[in-house]
Amino acid sequence: MSTKYPKLCRHKGRKIGYVRIDGKQRYLAGTWHDPAKPSSELLASYEAFKYEVDLAAAGGTHSIAELLEKYTRFFASRESRSVSRIRNDNGKLNKLKRMLRPYNDLTFEQVTVQDLSNIRERLTSHGYAISSVKDYWSHLHVFIKWCISRGFCQPDIAIKEMSLPQINLDQYPTAKPPKQREAVSWEQVRLTMPHLSETLQTALLVSLGTGARPQEVLDMRWEDIDTAKPVWEYRPEHHKMKRLNHDRCIYISLPVQQLLKEYQLRRLDPDAEYIFTGAESWAYSMAKRIGEEPAETFRMKPNNVTNRLDSRRMYQAVKRICVREGIEPWTPYQTRHFFAETMLAKLSDHFKGNGSEGLAIEAVSAMLGHKSLEMTQRYSKRNVSLSRDLLEEVNISFSIS
Repeated sequence: MSTKYPKLCRHKGRKIGYVRIDGKQRYLAGTWHDPAKPSSELLASYEAFKYEVDLAAAGGTHSIAELLEKYTRFFASRESRSVSRIRNDNGKLNKLKRMLRPYNDLTFEQVTVQDLSNIRERLTSHGYAISSVKDYWSHLHVFIKWCISRGFCQPDIAIKEMSLPQINLDQYPTAKPPKQREAVSWEQVRLTMPHLSETLQTALLVSLGTGARPQEVLDMRWEDIDTAKPVWEYRPEHHKMKRLNHDRCIYISLPVQQLLKEYQLRRLDPDAEYIFTGAESWAYSMAKRIGEEPAETFRMKPNNVTNRLDSRRMYQAVKRICVREGIEPWTPYQTRHFFAETMLAKLSDHFKGNGSEGLAIEAVSAMLGHKSLEMTQRYSKRNVSLSRDLLEEVNISFSIS
């Protein structure tokens, strides 16, 4: 007897497709602008949904190989994936398939705690760094949650996974320790800067002077910055530790304040939501290339240039310039290490001789947004009020000339 699938329906107001399951609407990827003809993306999403129904009807007897096939179809049905997103999704799937290859013929119900432990041991014995082991395991964790949410396996597998110890060097001493990033040298920055757009130049200098992560800098909006105090306070809307409900405050010292003010005065689009935009960066780069005024090239910007700059653009630009100009390779994230080492050296001198040398690393830890001094020590050879007060006295000054 053939399976009876829920009917594909058209939402009247939003012009998208959905199916009704147990009295609730489940929306599918794709559009339905023409009442008589759903988009090809919506039809593909509906076919993927029907495949889910077939698997669920198997009553949990499908193998891990079948679930991986379904997971692959799920990624393929996602709406409007960019090339980089497709590459990222394929990387996740390949990692999952490598991890689970010995268990392809088993169901998740047949997988034991020892099997899961063996997967970890195999990763560490193959020479992966502990950070890579965590990365691989996070993909498996998401895959298990996805299978449970779709009813493809029992929640027991999640309980088995939770019974395993934390992934760290104490539990898995054969794994490689995390790779230590070196701070970028000022010479590397100085040689790279003239080849970048003015937008990316300013963003990198802000990162050098605040220790903020590259994406935190590119997400800057004036509405997120408290300019009422001598040291400005920037609280990014999105940051790395937000998922753990940790607060993030980035302190902006006087030289960086002046840098931002001067950049705002000569911006091509001063009313834009973000301080650093993709459109302005494109216009500055194009003006250098063709010898026109930035204001002229800004009027020619293509429609697909985004308002919000992604840190990947910054990384790609720096990498491309280093290769082309023969500069020692570096990444924008190393500016954070530059800030940590520079501030630690300055603050160590500041406290030298008064018996408070330990406060230096505590202040730098608060500036970087770290929750432990151990992490800060990895950045260089938490007293929040102290770090803010010290920035009024100790500044990092810079000039790209």
